[in-house]
Amino acid sequence: LATVLLGSQGNSYLIERVLGHGGMGITYLALDQTARTNVVIKTLKPEIMSDLKVVMRFMQEAHTILKLQHPNLVQGYDFYQGKAFCYLVMEFIDGKSVEKMIEEEGCLDPLIATQIVSGIAQALMYLEEHRMVHRDIKPANIIISPGGVPKLVDFGLVKLNDRGCNLTTPRIILGTP
Repeated sequence: LATVLLGSQGNSYLIERVLGHGGMGITYLALDQTARTNVVIKTLKPEIMSDLKVVMRFMQEAHTILKLQHPNLVQGYDFYQGKAFCYLVMEFIDGKSVEKMIEEEGCLDPLIATQIVSGIAQALMYLEEHRMVHRDIKPANIIISPGGVPKLVDFGLVKLNDRGCNLTTPRIILGTP
């Protein structure tokens, strides 16, 4: 049976398949039936919805992605939050992660590596201008689009430097060591 989610902007999203499982959520490939394009839907697992700190972090990630506009950052499209379920709709990048490229090729061509670093540096400068720190830069979180554009994804650990409220615990390390 097909699952269709209704978006906050009137769009409907037809779930096609699971892209990945994480500790806190599931990511799906879906079809935006209004725009007729593929999108990614990131959800929190229902059993996690009772953890207010996790839900607040997910909401922060969603609101962060929705307001960012940069060619080297994944684009956010929609966000839904209910009592038992919430999800974020994002751009589907039909490409490979830098991690996968390194696994397959062993090392990257210096010109390609330079283009990746340059694009991600521009994305990080943009985030800095908007008083944000990504905090989880790694090859798995950089996807190369079919046009060769490196895009930074996964804003679950972003830190907003203009907020008094902190969703992390002092002296606790988040992200990938």
